[in-house]
Amino acid sequence: MARADICFAFLGNPHTDSRIANISRSLSALGKNVKVIGFNWYSGSYDSPKDWTVYKINRRPALLFYLKSTAKLFLKLLEITADIYVAEDIYTLPVTAIIAKGRRKKLYYNSREFYTSIGGLAGKSSVQKLIAAIEKFFIKYVDVVTVTGEMDKEFIEKLYHPKEIIVIRNIPRKLSPKPEEVFNLRKKFGISEKSVILIYQGMLQKGRGIYQSIEAVKTIDNAALVLIGYGPDEEKIKKLIDKENLRDKVFLTGAVEHKKLLNYTAAADIGLTLIENISTSYYYALPNKLFEYLNAGLCVLSSPLPQMKKVVDDYKVGEIVNPENQDEINAAVKKLSEDSELLEKYKRNALAASEELNWENEFEKVKHYFV
Repeated sequence: MARADICFAFLGNPHTDSRIANISRSLSALGKNVKVIGFNWYSGSYDSPKDWTVYKINRRPALLFYLKSTAKLFLKLLEITADIYVAEDIYTLPVTAIIAKGRRKKLYYNSREFYTSIGGLAGKSSVQKLIAAIEKFFIKYVDVVTVTGEMDKEFIEKLYHPKEIIVIRNIPRKLSPKPEEVFNLRKKFGISEKSVILIYQGMLQKGRGIYQSIEAVKTIDNAALVLIGYGPDEEKIKKLIDKENLRDKVFLTGAVEHKKLLNYTAAADIGLTLIENISTSYYYALPNKLFEYLNAGLCVLSSPLPQMKKVVDDYKVGEIVNPENQDEINAAVKKLSEDSELLEKYKRNALAASEELNWENEFEKVKHYFV
């Protein structure tokens, strides 16, 4: 049986997940034996650290995918005895809880979203109710719940009253890519030096302001949009690009491995966090992409959701717009594309903010929970 200090279980690809990459790296640097179990259902191969197990699995049909992944996870967890088991999402919580509590070990649970109201499940009330019931039952056995923001903490505390809950924001490591390492998006996609590059990184799905961003660059000559990631709307977006003849304005890179992501991000000018208020989970959003944009020295264009707005306003790193108001988005993109002085000011402020908002500072506050 394999031995570990901490074992992370995640129904997703840890290679493209900054949170797992950062915390496992930091714990390993402290001499901890860390094991990670994950799943990859998209094309592409990755070089896994020796203590990572990432299963390649077909995501469709959904029910069969969940049954297969749960079975694989259960069998793998049986092979690992750890002091702390961490369920990195609601989908891995039941199996991880059974293993951890069966062995009388500590159980941590990362509440990545408000699973009672996931934006991607809007309109699927029966599924949301099932997920909520699972979370309510198993969270009673969790020793420490982790969330990504103070407002998330307040929400979960009122909803479940867990034993203990801590905030670990999704903040990147403080890295400054060397100029020669920055991926040349302009050369790759033929983007003019006169155009500002807007970038979105994350899941390609509704509620993220992606379609509004496409509409914005469509109407502004000196602006281009790069989408990094994958998701359920990927094919729909590709068809829209073809339909609107935007192949020279909107570009998709596919998924980018986390350790290479900053080199892509740093090649852009404006980072997009136009998350729409379509669910409670989205309303409280404080995504890692916001902090990754700051680390890369990008101006931010954000929706007015409270936790994101506070960061943008406090550090004066960009503009706030209503993602449901297309004219407002267009005006902001146009202003930033024409006012180079303002754009550069926001970029300088972003780099200054990253000196404080970085993973090293964040981990220092919570490392005693893991060591």
